Amino acid sequence: MEKDKETKELEQRLQENIAFAVWFQVIGQVLEAINLSKLYNLTNDSLSDVEKGILTGVWVQTIGDIVGAIGTTAEVLSDDPQMELKAQIVATQGLWIQTFGTGIEASSATEAIKRELQTIPPPPFIFIPGS
Repeated sequence: MEKDKETKELEQRLQENIAFAVWFQVIGQVLEAINLSKLYNLTNDSLSDVEKGILTGVWVQTIGDIVGAIGTTAEVLSDDPQMELKAQIVATQGLWIQTFGTGIEASSATEAIKRELQTIPPPPFIFIPGS
């Protein structure tokens, strides 16, 4: 009986630690989004489609992280199984939003790489006799 109580207490502490860690991740994601926005807006030039895509993807990920953290926290703080299930749904929705944002960012970043590769001249052809 005492062992079950200790296990439940440990489980609760670990869940609380996870929720705490998720909020650290949110803070990092928010800082990334803010600083990337500032970086892209340093010049008075309008953003390219690629830059807009990357920035949009990062902000969508940020929204997903926030939604996920809210769901995770609500799940940890709840004692009601129905509320826990609803909180899990919210946390999962946050993961899907974050995944969608990652896709947007990855697609735009891939396009940026393709464009960058087009500006780099090919390496010189080197003829080595006898090879």
